[in-house]
Amino acid sequence: MTERYKVQELLKQIGKQGQKALLRSKIAIIGCGGLGSVLANNAVRCGIGSIILVDSDRVELTNLHRQILYTEEDIGLYKALAAKRNLERINSDVKIDALIARFDYKNAEKIIKNCNLVFDGTDNFETRYIINEFCVKNRIPWVFASVTATLGYVMSIIPGKTPCYKCLMKSFPLAPPTSRTVGVLNAAVNITASFQFLEGLKILLKKSYSKGLLYIDAWNETIEKLQIKRDPNCQVCSKIFKKAQR
Repeated sequence: MTERYKVQELLKQIGKQGQKALLRSKIAIIGCGGLGSVLANNAVRCGIGSIILVDSDRVELTNLHRQILYTEEDIGLYKALAAKRNLERINSDVKIDALIARFDYKNAEKIIKNCNLVFDGTDNFETRYIINEFCVKNRIPWVFASVTATLGYVMSIIPGKTPCYKCLMKSFPLAPPTSRTVGVLNAAVNITASFQFLEGLKILLKKSYSKGLLYIDAWNETIEKLQIKRDPNCQVCSKIFKKAQR
């Protein structure tokens, strides 16, 4: 174990054994924007051993107010590649794979099949449904998060133990607000992603994670925990629950 994690190992919640577990872990971060930047930064700094970054977009000037991994020099570059380069400057011991791709039905299973955890750093419902379907199918925990304006949402999804994303969002919402239509507060992104990462850290360390949906109002500095009921007829997770109960 290197001196790098000495202070982190002093935490009773982590310790030396927990640090070893993190170094053995492999995660995927789907989306390298506002949420993904914070997630990847924290993952590399805390010593998660192997990280897959997935994103098909390029860095734009309008990204820089909230996407903390990038600088003006990165404008025009693919986010996944720029993120990998900048992250390797932080911690060269972590294995980082950058995929310039949109996460879809063709590549989903190949990307996540050997992961211990998946983080949702996306900004669209369609991709989250795909993440949910393949993570539940492969029994891989994942942590959902989204931010709109000053509001954030976080939910840990553990196949066979918690409701899944389909239970939460049974159908696509009509004309949902986005950062392009209502804006987004960078502090709200940072706060939400930090809670999202903390949830993932607990899962990797096999600690107690939050049950339900965290609702974060960054502007008014309030956090609520909302209980989400599992849909017994859910097309995605109902079979997993039935198998878990046998």
